[in-house]
Amino acid sequence: MYQRIADGKVISVKDGNVPYFYVGTDAGKPTPGVGDIAFANDTGKTYHCFVNGVWSLTNSPCSYGYDNHSGVADNNLLFAESGGTATTDAANHEADLSSGLGNTSASIVGNYLFDPTTTNIEFNCIINNFITGVDSNRYIDIGFWSIANEVKFTKTNAVSWKCSTTNGVDTETTDVTIADGDLLTIKNYGSMIMYFINGALVATHKTVTLASEDDFISVEVSADAGASVARSVSVDYIGWRILK
Repeated sequence: MYQRIADGKVISVKDGNVPYFYVGTDAGKPTPGVGDIAFANDTGKTYHCFVNGVWSLTNSPCSYGYDNHSGVADNNLLFAESGGTATTDAANHEADLSSGLGNTSASIVGNYLFDPTTTNIEFNCIINNFITGVDSNRYIDIGFWSIANEVKFTKTNAVSWKCSTTNGVDTETTDVTIADGDLLTIKNYGSMIMYFINGALVATHKTVTLASEDDFISVEVSADAGASVARSVSVDYIGWRILK
């Protein structure tokens, strides 16, 4: 049995259609409205409603994750390269491209696959020393993606960082500003994607329904044919938390 609580008092449904904080068993959660919060006192899990009728898990004592800082070698970080250079050793985590190379990429990849439609994940990354230039054929992408999905902070020229969410058909973007050393966070709650810079919410994307397929976490620099300006990025920190 869930109880509705507002202003510290248990209230009745008839008291109005406003966001409520529910307390009760996990299995007993009622159908929510946007803004509602539920705490399951038998599992310790917290849920928020971002889309009417849908609970999204936002915190759980059963969560698990991974953290890695530059200077620490770990098998959970891999690298992929095609014409560029990527290193994930104890000395450095860096993806780098040289000037004049076309159709190349260098990626630092998290050794973890997940379905974003069934797995709520919080991804964090601190990048540094990124060389941008003015060549629009160069790209920096930070986030997670698959064949159809792309959920990322992305930069395609010298002045434009964006939060970008797409399923290959529908796309939602938000312009943002990123500097060396900023903490970048992406939270996937199934019904909503939230982007943060240094803990401040900068974008909320709810119009794109992601495809159900395996996504991977990556920090990548890449280039199309004809690119002429070098790009590189160092990863000072990368980590993710899976909510169960």
